[in-house]
Order: sequence, then C-alpha cells, then structure tokens
Amino acid sequence: MKYLSFFIFIPILFFGCATSYTPIAGLQSIGDAETSNSDLKVTVGIQPLGDNGRFKDKAEENKITILKLSVENITNETFFIDTKNIYLKGIPDGEPISQLAPNEVADRMSLATGTYWLWGLLWMGYYENNNGESSSFWLPIGLPIAAINFFRARGTNSNFEEEITQNAFPSGDIATKELKSGMLFFNRSGGVKYELVVNYTNDQGNKKTISLPYKF
Repeated sequence: MKYLSFFIFIPILFFGCATSYTPIAGLQSIGDAETSNSDLKVTVGIQPLGDNGRFKDKAEENKITILKLSVENITNETFFIDTKNIYLKGIPDGEPISQLAPNEVADRMSLATGTYWLWGLLWMGYYENNNGESSSFWLPIGLPIAAINFFRARGTNSNFEEEITQNAFPSGDIATKELKSGMLFFNRSGGVKYELVVNYTNDQGNKKTISLPYKF
C-alpha cells in the first residue's frame, strides 16, 4: 500500500510568503502643518507607507516616524540648507532630537529574511509497503519556495532602503522660487508635541531659522 504524505506544515502556517514593495515617495503627506517667514515657506507632514503593511508594523515597533518636508524659497535670493541643521525640539523641554540616517532606518525596519528558509522543512513524498517490503521517496518541495521568498524579501528591503535614501531631504542651495521636498527620519515618542527647526543661511552667510510646532 502506498501513502502520500506531506512533512511539516508549520512553515506555511507561521511564516507565510514574502511581500513585494510599493513605492511611497509619490504619496501625499498626511496631517500637514505650514509656516512661512519673509524668506521661506515650510510644510511638514507624515510620510505614509502606502500598501507596505509590514513596514508600517516595523515603524510602530521601532518607534520611527518618517516626515515629508517641503521648503519653498519665496524671495529673489538664494539660501543654503544643510540637512544636519534640521532637527526637532521637544515641547516644552526644548531638547534637540537629531535625524536618523536612512540606512539606520532601513536596518531597523528591515523585514526578516532568514526565517523563510524554514520552508525547506516542507517535503512531499510517499511511503510504500508491499508484502512486508517498504520503500519511500521524498522531495524537498519547500526549498524552491524558501529561495523565492528569501530573495523576494531581500529585494523588498533593498527597494525600501534605496527609495528612502534617494528621497531624503537634500542639503544644498534653494534658488529663487525653488521648491525642495524630501523625507526626514526621527525616533518618536507617541503623543509628544515637537517643534521642527530648519536652520539656513543666505548669500552673505548670515544664519537664519524658521520653525513650526508639530505633533505626531
């Protein structure tokens, strides 16, 4: 008599399949706040993560917030912004909070990849017993599934890191009437009110500041 069998279903139940990555840079920011002075108009909001549910979970788990910052030059001058001079201050303590680097964010929010190799525990085959003689044949059908999911998860992590790196708010000049946008990355304490501070310099090298309160 021949018995067709599957060996180990646990990987299917607990580890599922790797997810693909959906770009986020083009998504409209959420909960925007805006301020302006005689030089700049500044808008900041939450950068949504779109359909990337697992990255949303990672952001919550690691208490990371991604903001989208837009700065528009409303004068006939040129200004310079160094991204290092953009930070948050807690209200009312005034403690400065520096940005996180995109590669650190990508590392902390990366999706697990190694666990997909547990699909390799899934085998299919048969056991046969005829007149007291037994034989069996097994195939590791889970191995190709493991490999596909492993490399897909790695690609998802790579695509996320590449996008947030390329779309981080850039340092540099902001020319007359120019608008620059990009992402900022911060550690988050839920429900705290902050002040976003943007320091910049004019053509004469004079240091200036624009700031606005923001709660997330």
